[in-house]
Amino acid sequence: MAIRLVRGVCSASWVKASVLAVSGVLAACAAERGVSTPEPPPRATPATGDRAGLGPVERELYPAELVMDHQAELGLDAAQIAAMQSELDQAQRDLGRNEWELRAAKEALVRTLAAPRVDEAAATAATERVTRVEGTIKVAHLRLLVRIKNLLTADQQRRLDALRARPTAR
Repeated sequence: MAIRLVRGVCSASWVKASVLAVSGVLAACAAERGVSTPEPPPRATPATGDRAGLGPVERELYPAELVMDHQAELGLDAAQIAAMQSELDQAQRDLGRNEWELRAAKEALVRTLAAPRVDEAAATAATERVTRVEGTIKVAHLRLLVRIKNLLTADQQRRLDALRARPTAR
């Protein structure tokens, strides 16, 4: 999973998936108990390059995959590449630890919800633990994206914006 986190650390779809994680756990528990839950409307998942389909925060930042896929075209120098690799390595370590903590928190939440009569205070506390770890993960993602952007020159940022405007950009 850690490799997926690094490769997908900047993808909008991964961030959206992490936001919906608690909802998924709760829906699964409800389904297991026979409680029907409304299905969410389908969400558009824009390609990494689709700047128009990104949210306001994502539009201002650059996914690591996009930068890596176009490093020669952007003219990244050795220092920029080394700095980005270092940032990605650190993010992978941090996110790996956070992923373990998140999974443990989700397991605890599921155990709490599995009781025939759910202790509301315990369920609330378990949910708060899950959302706190998810928040930590989001902050780590944002920190990485900000650091990547800060390593790019204004010209490289303009080039990335142009690449994202192309329908085939990755």
